[in-house]
Amino acid sequence: MTTTPRQNMCVINPALVPLIAPFVGSQSEIMLRVGISWNSWNKILAARPIRISMAERFRERIGKIALETESFVAVFPAAEGGLDHAAFDRAFIVRPDQVICDRAADTAQAAKQYALAG
Repeated sequence: MTTTPRQNMCVINPALVPLIAPFVGSQSEIMLRVGISWNSWNKILAARPIRISMAERFRERIGKIALETESFVAVFPAAEGGLDHAAFDRAFIVRPDQVICDRAADTAQAAKQYALAG
């Protein structure tokens, strides 16, 4: 039987997971730090689909952290300095059929590829 992906589902860009992981914390800290459950984080780690509403909330929280984090600014540099918010937003959430890399891929290159494809 063939199933079609639900329209309200998406995947967090697998190339960004290594940049996000240091901010998640432990199972007991995750909700306070980034506003998602441990089960949702495990889905993100496995590049499994999550609800778009949850992904948008997660992107907003990580976006606040990204503003002050050199690793995100290095991947999404703005011409005037700081974080390129538009590129970050385009790269963060992808459709399940757009997953084009794995964690072994170069994170910066893969993230830029997602940003350009968006």
